[in-house]
Order: sequence, then structure tokens, then C-alpha cells
Amino acid sequence: MKFADSLSELYKKYFETDDYLPLFVHSIIEQMDHKDLLQIVKQCQEEELQEFVAGYIIERMRASSTHPITPPSPYSTNNPQKKAL
Repeated sequence: MKFADSLSELYKKYFETDDYLPLFVHSIIEQMDHKDLLQIVKQCQEEELQEFVAGYIIERMRASSTHPITPPSPYSTNNPQKKAL
């Protein structure tokens, strides 16, 4: 992906370790609008786009597995279906 390659070159110009990589990438992306982001996606080859989307979905699934959704307990005091007596 051209965009990622360009960001990598820019990052390496100023930093020697990957310590600030997430902060760097997020700060660049936050400055872009919807149109800019779609342009990056349009420039991707099909294989790059598949890898990009798969990576995103995998990360989202990993993030959600650290906070599993559990059904409410019938004994919970925070049950919205129970009415106070």
C-alpha cells in the first residue's frame, strides 16, 4: 500500500524505534477526512484491501474477546425488565 509505505518512510526519518508508531499513525489518520480515507482505500489493490479488512476485523474480534458479552443474570439488581415493588 503506497500510503503505508509513505508513512513508514516518514516515520523512520524521525524515529528509530517503533515505540511511537501507533501514536504517529493515529495522529496522521485523525487529520484526514472521510474523502481522504476513501481515496487511500481506492488506491489499494484487491489483495491489499482484503488483507486490510481482514486485519481490521481480526483486531476488532480480539478486542471484543477481552471484554466478552455475557447475558444478564436473572439475579442481577440491574435487570431493566424487573419492576421495583
